[in-house]
Amino acid sequence: MPPYNSPVRLEKLSLQRIGKYVSDLGVQLVTSAHASTAPDFTSVSSTSLFPARQIRKHLKDMLHSMASYRLSSISSKSFLLVQKVCQHLHEVLCCMVPYYMVNSVTTELLKQLDNRLDDIQELTEQPWCKKVLHEIVKAVLHPELTELSVTWRWRHITEFVVIEMSNLCNLKVFKLPINVEFIEKARTSSMELAVTKQLHSMTNLQKFIFHHYCTDDTMRVLCESCPQLKCLDIYLSNNVTDASVKHILKLKHLEELDVTETDISDDGRVHLLTGLAQNGAQLLKCYRSYCVTNQELCSLADQFPDLKEFSASLVPEDLSVREFRKFYNLEVCNLYSYGEFLYNDMFKFIGNHLLKLSFVGPSVNMVAIIKNCPMLTSLTIKVDHLRMGHEPLPGLSSLQHLTLRTRDSPGATVLLSQCQNLTSLQLCAQQMFFFTFLDDVLMKNKLTCLQHLCIGSLNGNLPPEAVTFITQHCSNLSTCKVFGGQDAELRAQYHQYPGVQVEPDLWIQLADNVGFANKGRKTEIVKTIVNYMYEFRSPYSFD
Repeated sequence: MPPYNSPVRLEKLSLQRIGKYVSDLGVQLVTSAHASTAPDFTSVSSTSLFPARQIRKHLKDMLHSMASYRLSSISSKSFLLVQKVCQHLHEVLCCMVPYYMVNSVTTELLKQLDNRLDDIQELTEQPWCKKVLHEIVKAVLHPELTELSVTWRWRHITEFVVIEMSNLCNLKVFKLPINVEFIEKARTSSMELAVTKQLHSMTNLQKFIFHHYCTDDTMRVLCESCPQLKCLDIYLSNNVTDASVKHILKLKHLEELDVTETDISDDGRVHLLTGLAQNGAQLLKCYRSYCVTNQELCSLADQFPDLKEFSASLVPEDLSVREFRKFYNLEVCNLYSYGEFLYNDMFKFIGNHLLKLSFVGPSVNMVAIIKNCPMLTSLTIKVDHLRMGHEPLPGLSSLQHLTLRTRDSPGATVLLSQCQNLTSLQLCAQQMFFFTFLDDVLMKNKLTCLQHLCIGSLNGNLPPEAVTFITQHCSNLSTCKVFGGQDAELRAQYHQYPGVQVEPDLWIQLADNVGFANKGRKTEIVKTIVNYMYEFRSPYSFD
């Protein structure tokens, strides 16, 4: 039996079992409370005992009660029972969960609870149900929780999790990454107000990832309340402006900063970098911005030469790339290009010590990258066309992790044929016929070191014969995931491969340049992804 068919680890099975118990309990509490709010019409055994007018009145009252009982409050007795059960659950979790598993257990419980609530979705929006759900979420959140990731998969419990954040005194990491529904909800959502209200008590917070919803007011409260903050990621937060710069400058321990797609101006970002260097925060190791300017790059290179990671969502053609020669320790670089120009000079300056590189654009000169970056261990390429010939490519021996999304099937074949030491591969094709090239790849490169494989297509389901071919030849695989197409169709097709994990929405990670016709701001690209995604499926199963 291949390794990827091996039994699931006991720890994971235990987490799943606990999650199922808690989620079932949550549904039971809701449905029990729901039953207690239903009107009782059993007191009238026969309408023949009443005159016609009284019958009509009784029927009218009955219909009115049936239509409105869901909006009524549950009885105090029922709610006290819910609170008692939830309190007992909370005490059990606090006593039984070891400290080193608090984060993983809580995450699993929240995930399964939200998924299970889909079965009673018609009830979850009712006011009385929200009271019950709040009690359940309060019971699940462990007081020793140090990391909280609020995922956009959650449809029912997010508001209650956010409300209870103020009681998590040990919280060090808060994550709310981009919500794919932001196009419809952004300007009306109360998420920003809810999160901002909780920040006053989160004095131990070290990592804050809050995409899109963040505002200047959030930044003010965050920087005043969380002086130990090391990571600030406010990607796509267009309501953060130059007014927030003075607040960010209060952070003395900042190591990671992402201001991509905020409304902090070019001059504002230069002032921010200069101020961070002057306020004693010489620790900045990671910087991510949108369209980086020459003045911004010069300030970054002069003030923070020890920078480890640099990301730019758009690199202009007139950028003074010679400034990159000052970054002697740059190990990670993420570049997004909507133009056709090359970065040969940039790679000459930073390539010798670069370990991880991500490049997104219409096309890329792979030969220039590989020749100038001999130490790469991780490479992410998301382009339509790979500019490369058939000649051998030097410097690929160190490459262990490759993520590739492309339309260029011949180019992908040449590249994969020469990556001899890959241990993990994420491969996303836009054309189904690419998978006919797999035998060519494996004839030249057996992928003997490959342990983790994620493979699929943007335009449909991966052919089962491709899965068969790969799993038979790559005998050392420990994990194998497939994605793309419809959830039900995928699961139906691959039930014959019990060890293959079906992850239908993983392709979203690999498709962040779908529709390059939308040249310009990254927001437009994100909108394209969202619209494209809704043609296929609901997003809530994506992890």
